[in-house]
Amino acid sequence: MPFADIYARYYNLLYKDKDYPAEFRYLNAIISLSAASANSILDLGCGTGKHLRCFQDAGYNVAGVDVSAAMLAAAQEQLGEGVDLINAKISEFYTDKKFNVITSLFHVMSYQADTAELAKVLANVAEHLADGGLFIFDFWYGPAVLTDLPAVRIKRLADEEIKITRITEPVMRYNENIVEVNFELLIEPKTGGGA
Repeated sequence: MPFADIYARYYNLLYKDKDYPAEFRYLNAIISLSAASANSILDLGCGTGKHLRCFQDAGYNVAGVDVSAAMLAAAQEQLGEGVDLINAKISEFYTDKKFNVITSLFHVMSYQADTAELAKVLANVAEHLADGGLFIFDFWYGPAVLTDLPAVRIKRLADEEIKITRITEPVMRYNENIVEVNFELLIEPKTGGGA
């Protein structure tokens, strides 16, 4: 089973502290300034659909692409059956629809670690973006990464059933302009109802 499908089971718990509504408000302000009449959004690397849900609740027609079938299953449950969710790499997906806004958030673009793959993603975005549309994405900015080096981090979380410890260990590959991020997950069942 691919890592992304295994990770999907724990994704929402690991990012329960992420402020999706605040991020939505920030993005919606950008859209209002640049593409005020926008009514359709495609999210590349949509994960479990948390950003899409915010856009859907605001009245946008939403669709998403993710490489993980398990992430998309969680997104479908949250967004409803009428939402197009495509199981594919963001460099290879296809739909016959065009969108006013395409987003790729939470550093999904940073996972395109090779120039040819990045070029394919950008060509695919151009193919699916409506005339006058807007592409919003974030990424790790090299000089900032070198100024504030990634460090080992430990995150502990729990829900009603499990406790998770995630250890994140970055490996800097300076000559390749890559930060390899390795995750180690320790997942334990809760016993006795305690944390």
